Amino acid sequence: MSSIWNKVWKSTPKIDCNLCGFMTCANFSRNVVAGNVTPLACPVLTLPQFTEQIEEISKVTASRRSIPPKVAAEIPEGGVLLTKPCRDTTERVMAELRISNGLNPGDKVRFSVFDSELLCELIECIKDKFESLKCSTDLGYGRADTGELSITLLHDGRINMRRVLDKESVIQLFREIEHAIFGAMICNCCGSDFLSILTGRIEPQLAATHTVFDAGTTFSFEIDFVPAFSAKSIHEHASEQAEFLLKTIQSGLDLLDDLVDGLSNEQNTANHSLQIEQLKSKVVSSLVESDNFGSELGFLITLSCLKLIGNAMTGLIIVQEKLQGSGHEGFIQKLIRAANQGESLGEFPEDSEQAWLYAQLSRLQITRTLMNPFFSS
Repeated sequence: MSSIWNKVWKSTPKIDCNLCGFMTCANFSRNVVAGNVTPLACPVLTLPQFTEQIEEISKVTASRRSIPPKVAAEIPEGGVLLTKPCRDTTERVMAELRISNGLNPGDKVRFSVFDSELLCELIECIKDKFESLKCSTDLGYGRADTGELSITLLHDGRINMRRVLDKESVIQLFREIEHAIFGAMICNCCGSDFLSILTGRIEPQLAATHTVFDAGTTFSFEIDFVPAFSAKSIHEHASEQAEFLLKTIQSGLDLLDDLVDGLSNEQNTANHSLQIEQLKSKVVSSLVESDNFGSELGFLITLSCLKLIGNAMTGLIIVQEKLQGSGHEGFIQKLIRAANQGESLGEFPEDSEQAWLYAQLSRLQITRTLMNPFFSS
């Protein structure tokens, strides 16, 4: 299933514009494969330049019926499948572990455990802990090495460790990694990643219905409803770290404001994306610290905010390249004003160039819709 949805995702615009109703193109792709929506639910895919992609998606999804259904396996307490001495050095141990995605043994597995793109994005945030780190979105595979230690992460929730100092170190590393990548967990109920669900745009709002709220092997959530996407929720779920987290979100919003202003003033905004990634890394690096265990929801809401802001910034940078001399300057400025207020952008344009710009600025529109009331609600 994972390879199929990944092939579908590759044929989408990959811009997370929300025009299809899903927060990301990856979430949309999983639901296309599951048969919940058709590819034409994405208005961008109806543009002439995506004709070949639509055909490719149709070919890929036509083969999904041939895939035998999988069922969830039993995961032992603590997620440790085995630990034993390494073959080449008995002074160190090897371990196989699995992160729980909230399913009970025997439940039908509809989606993979992790969103491959988001998995790589989040594990990149703790790259400073390792001497080398590689992650492939295509393969849903990550590998981290430091000294003799080697860790492999797979999109199906498996984590393999080699040459770990001892069993206690295995558990500690497992706990840190699970905290770092939990936001990439896919809900078996709706096919959306956890960070998308936290925006409150994914139905239903009952946490008990979203299997991902029962996920987690070294920690768990005990809530009945999806928390409100607001500063208040961060105070509620991460009170001691709330000041740091809210300042980080505000820093991201300041970068976004600066980028919007820079479009009009023709400022150089090349380093804005780098700065938002640095903010994400600060949050994930803090999330994996044991002193912050128990405050996971506050950190994950913060990451959801930063992901939104980063996506809006990427769209703006693409629009900036088209702003001068495109013949669409007035159209772009009008959309920017509406998007920045979180207001409707109007009807999807028939002109393909304008439609592409519209989709890029829809990324800003959904971000402002969610973030403008964030500190006041």
